Amino acid sequence: YSPEDLREQYEYMRNYDAARKKEREAGFMEPDVRIGTPTQKADARTYWLNRQSKIPAQFNGQRLEPDEVRFVEKFYMSGNRLEWQEQGVRMEDGIIRPAYDFKWLNHGGIGVEQKTVHDASYKVAERTVWKVLDKALAWPEVIRKRVSMVSYLDAPSADVLDLLASFNSSHDESHQIDQLWLTFGEPIRMERVI
Repeated sequence: YSPEDLREQYEYMRNYDAARKKEREAGFMEPDVRIGTPTQKADARTYWLNRQSKIPAQFNGQRLEPDEVRFVEKFYMSGNRLEWQEQGVRMEDGIIRPAYDFKWLNHGGIGVEQKTVHDASYKVAERTVWKVLDKALAWPEVIRKRVSMVSYLDAPSADVLDLLASFNSSHDESHQIDQLWLTFGEPIRMERVI
């Protein structure tokens, strides 16, 4: 990275820490964009858009959901860089198909599909995460999502890790993921499962 990149990252980290500390001291709770009056929902969206705008990353005009903003903040604070992608790729037939979520810039610019999971239980891993991985691989080869990142708030248990690590062995070769990364904790910890 250039000295300017490092300076930018340091400045963001310093401001992020100060803002979150101030919110904690004031007893502030992050607003939920799904509940409340229309005015409260609009205020919540403004809060999250403002928080997103402080992250020195490229978002290509995309407004992220609160879980995505939290993920990008932690990802960036861990020294990673990303570029959020536009949410569609126009195919030869003219139909717009979903794209991956972001390019992981300090991992060769690979496209990554990201999913935040609030419950680290085996049942959720089996039902939700497994389906996300299956769906990511169901697209035509041109837009198949072969790298996924699942974000947990806390470290998942060993049985969840074993289940996720077994994904490829339970699928034929044409329907396997190239890389599966788990992120969890604060500060963010990353582990490659596949």
